[in-house]
Amino acid sequence: MAEVADPLFRFLVVTTGYPSPDDLYDRGFIHTRVKYYRAQGHDVRVFVSAWQSEDVATYEYEGVPVTVGNDDALRAQVRDAGVVRLLVHNLTPRILDVLRDVADQASAVVWFHGHGAEGWHRRWYNYIGDAKTLENWVSGRHDYTTRVRGMLREAFDDASLDLEAVFVSRWFRDHVFGPDMGFLPSRSRVIHNMVDTGHFAYRPKSAEDRLRILLLRPFTSPKYANDLAVEAILRLRNRPWFGDLSFTIAGDGPLWEELTAGLADLPNVTLRRGFVPQSEIPALHAEHGVFLVPSRNDTQGVSRDEAMASGLVAVTHRVDAIPEFVTDGVDGLLAPVDSAAGIADAIERLYESPEEFLALSEAGARRVRAQSAQSVVGPAELELLRGPGAVSVAAAAGTDHHTAGE
Repeated sequence: MAEVADPLFRFLVVTTGYPSPDDLYDRGFIHTRVKYYRAQGHDVRVFVSAWQSEDVATYEYEGVPVTVGNDDALRAQVRDAGVVRLLVHNLTPRILDVLRDVADQASAVVWFHGHGAEGWHRRWYNYIGDAKTLENWVSGRHDYTTRVRGMLREAFDDASLDLEAVFVSRWFRDHVFGPDMGFLPSRSRVIHNMVDTGHFAYRPKSAEDRLRILLLRPFTSPKYANDLAVEAILRLRNRPWFGDLSFTIAGDGPLWEELTAGLADLPNVTLRRGFVPQSEIPALHAEHGVFLVPSRNDTQGVSRDEAMASGLVAVTHRVDAIPEFVTDGVDGLLAPVDSAAGIADAIERLYESPEEFLALSEAGARRVRAQSAQSVVGPAELELLRGPGAVSVAAAAGTDHHTAGE
């Protein structure tokens, strides 16, 4: 998109990760909103905080200018570019120091997606090993949580910063952040990650599409529970109708070879190693009818919502925030926590009931459009951009502007 002349806003998204040609999946949910802001005519740039970096690097990703640099580079960009609003995804102590240094110029909104603002026990699945490993993890993570809790409390109590918090789900706000951090910011709201329902357009499915199953996930962490998907497929291979199904497994990461080894000899399983660009995902959605998206931890689940928007039926787990976005038997299917058998049973249920498959497909697409579509979420985020310190169209016209609760 071309530069906006004399923009009414100058915003800087500050994050610890962003998509690049080398990592297409890194914080894609941030990229979706940045593209939306820019499409609405706002001058939005991205800064990736890399505090150990001595050099400043720049690149452009799908038209979005991105700078990678350390704390000094961030301070300089805020000052030199005349930034008036910082949109922070994952507040760290170092980023907080920068916010204090530029508070006279730029106000800030802080998004909480999960990582970095939760108790030590939430990601147990990444560290379980022998007893010593577990002991070291518990000790270290407990100390880390204590430090984060103190840092966040101090940040949101600082009147000079006047921070506002955004949580991507009610579940995360009420069941994780509040209990784990010991407080809720006085100014906060829940705004889901947005789904581009133009890019992920709904295509009506046929009954035959229930036989074509897609798993599109990173193979980087047990969080994604790809082991349970593999186990579910292996459980199904003894069913007499297993040969009627076809599976596409797409993704990459250090766990790929280990987890997919048992599927290599199955003729109805296609293994597609590599990260799939977002531009190619709608075509994959069009070729499949079921989206296999197991999980051990989710504050929303954007890839699942994108698939549902396209008309795929989501088969996932009843864990964390997922029931806030999928109702079992109404617009998707939820398996019990950590259950491979439940995933297999859900696939069998869809196989045996094409009518239910078609109903779930239509209902899931409607739900995403009502709950997480850009047309729903986007205006709420733009309202945040027009917060304290920004010059807005409404303010210029003399209209009162305030921050509403959820």
